[in-house]
Amino acid sequence: MMSMHTPGPWEVVQHGRAGVVRLGARRQMFAEVEGKSAEEIEANARLISAAPEMLEALDMAEQSLSAFYDIS
Repeated sequence: MMSMHTPGPWEVVQHGRAGVVRLGARRQMFAEVEGKSAEEIEANARLISAAPEMLEALDMAEQSLSAFYDIS
C-alpha cells in the first residue's frame, strides 16, 4: 500500500493551554489540540503524533496477513 503523508517524527509541544502537533523536519504546525484537562490534551496530541508509526505498523500487519488471506 502506498500512502502519501508527512514523514515523522511528529512531535507534541505545549502552546498556551493547548497541545500542538508539529510535523517533520520543518516542524510545521499540524494540529492544535484542546480538551477538558491537561492530561486529555496531552493524550490526544500524543495519539495524533503517533500516526506515522501506527501507519507503518498497519502496513506491516497488512503485508503479514496477505500471506494467509486474500485481503485485496
